[in-house]
Amino acid sequence: MAATIQENLVMTAKNDKSATERVKKRKTIKELFNGFHGNYIPIEIDWGNPVGKEIC
Repeated sequence: MAATIQENLVMTAKNDKSATERVKKRKTIKELFNGFHGNYIPIEIDWGNPVGKEIC
């Protein structure tokens, strides 16, 4: 595997074996919505009453 300086890598070692993997780059918000030309209308969602140890 050839890696460039700009790439992020993760190195792991387990049971006397090592592995190197590329880390996938997270997309920016602009990349995620690239090409979206619709109208965004935010809405509030009622999730109901707390059922566990949620912080209110």
